[in-house]
Amino acid sequence: MSQHPQDSAPRWQDTGGGEGPLWSFHVGEVEVFPIREVDYFPLPSDFFPQLETEPWTEGAFYTTEPFTRDGRIVLNQEAHLLKTKDRLILVDAGGGNGKPRNGGVFDRADRPFLEQFARAGVSIDDVDTVVFTHLHVDHVGFATSSDGAGGWVPTFPNARYLVVKEEFDWWTGPEGRWR
Repeated sequence: MSQHPQDSAPRWQDTGGGEGPLWSFHVGEVEVFPIREVDYFPLPSDFFPQLETEPWTEGAFYTTEPFTRDGRIVLNQEAHLLKTKDRLILVDAGGGNGKPRNGGVFDRADRPFLEQFARAGVSIDDVDTVVFTHLHVDHVGFATSSDGAGGWVPTFPNARYLVVKEEFDWWTGPEGRWR
């Protein structure tokens, strides 16, 4: 695999559009809807900086299709909507729309992420819990939406937002990432 592919390969492809019912699968009695957002194609060394000094493991599965394409890693960005008999839980909240980022795939995006909820037969108002696996930009972006006046409001107004304390503290505490 080439570690320095040509820059002519696309860096990402929006994947959240579509019509008709949203595809789902079941795990026991839980219906799972993947809420697609984008396929992202970073250079291997962008995602794994150690590749600047250490080579890929020759023949490893992650060095071949479908895990790489045109010398880039293939990453799928999606959230998961879990529908139970009496709960509607969103696991992670994608990259978000309209938010200034430091360039790249999530910078001021405009993707049909939220429109997919209707295709799953639910409203964003029906979501009662949002669980963040961690607080990276590609997992929290749709937690808030523009209020139209330059601010941000919760996208899922009836949801309780959950994250483990250690992750929250790492980002917000006295020694946190945002300090």
